[in-house]
Amino acid sequence: MIVVMPFNTKFLKKKYKKQDSDITKLTDEVLPLLVERLSMDSRIDGIEIFSDIDFDSVLGLSSKIKIIKSNTEEMTVAEDVILSYITATQCEQEIIIIYNPLFPFVSIKKMDILFKRVSNGFANSGIGSYFDDQGLSEKNIAARYDPGIISVINKSEFVRHGIRLVAPVDTVGLSALELVSLRSEEDYELYGLIVNAGLI
Repeated sequence: MIVVMPFNTKFLKKKYKKQDSDITKLTDEVLPLLVERLSMDSRIDGIEIFSDIDFDSVLGLSSKIKIIKSNTEEMTVAEDVILSYITATQCEQEIIIIYNPLFPFVSIKKMDILFKRVSNGFANSGIGSYFDDQGLSEKNIAARYDPGIISVINKSEFVRHGIRLVAPVDTVGLSALELVSLRSEEDYELYGLIVNAGLI
């Protein structure tokens, strides 16, 4: 599996009102730990960070890590960012995992489950859900699902339709830990408690 993580600092400042201090926490604390966790797992073949910054050596020396320059700060639609990544990299893999690093505790096992289901043709796309219930419809998607956490997509189907959720869509339930989000300032304290307690 190759995990793609979009990370544009200008977009984060614009959409989530992140300050420079917030960005520093993400680049110096959160991302290095996240990348280390991912790179140590044999199921992960590569980690591609689609970003407007270089990161220097802060993310470690693993050969799995690749920084790809992005210019997506003006994009407000995730599909535009994904298409920009596919175009910029001339993406060869057919199944793409798009992972939001603001949710640093999503398990690799859950990624692998969705990746295999989409790879095997069981689904054209997969996302994490707030519940274990597998039913996905237009009525419950806003309440039960957030494709902004993790999306596994079939590249050909994505390019053909221009959307992440191309039916049939598969889901996997995310735990309370996996749903911890750094979109808001309050969750930084919770993140620190989880890391310091060794819960990941």
